[in-house]
Amino acid sequence: MLLFNPNNIHCTKRQRTYSDNQLFGKTQKGPVGMRKARQLYLSPAQDFLDNLALDDIARVMQKLCSESEAPDKKGGVLAVAIRNRHTGDTSFESITVGDAGKRCVEFAKNAAEKIHRLMGRRDDGYKDIAASKSANPNHRNKRLRTYGGCLVFIDGGDEYYISFSGAPAHVDEVLVFVIGENEDLTPPRGYKNRLIPRARELLGTLEFD
Repeated sequence: MLLFNPNNIHCTKRQRTYSDNQLFGKTQKGPVGMRKARQLYLSPAQDFLDNLALDDIARVMQKLCSESEAPDKKGGVLAVAIRNRHTGDTSFESITVGDAGKRCVEFAKNAAEKIHRLMGRRDDGYKDIAASKSANPNHRNKRLRTYGGCLVFIDGGDEYYISFSGAPAHVDEVLVFVIGENEDLTPPRGYKNRLIPRARELLGTLEFD
């Protein structure tokens, strides 16, 4: 299980936002309870993000937001965790997309929390494929509100958890859907989002490689 201290996440413009104070082989009480941290390698997740056209992703996100009555959304944070299904070894990385503004650190924490929650649910035996399944955006305590925006993709012996924070939750989630699909990852079976056709159409008009 990937563990991190969200208070140690740093964020500046177009910079990786992963925590530089990760936990190794220890336990920590988090949103999904007591779990043992696996040794963490940065390389696979870093390679994944390095292959993405972040400016194109930002343009797709901004267009979807403008069409979803959220034209003020200009950027956010994209996070990915890649876990080996046999050994449990996990790599995690996150990076800013577009102009995340003053809420960059908040977006980074939210993107990481979505991965943490979805991974934990699956470890507990649930069949969730999306963070929206366990989201609670209307919690009375604003600090405890959680959102959709993360999907899990299975590729051979690896699980890819791709998460985005910075747009409305349904935009966050369709964005990671088309990112995974464009990277030749098998989309989660049964996942539905009304924005999928439009997101695919937007990607088709860009050099997204």
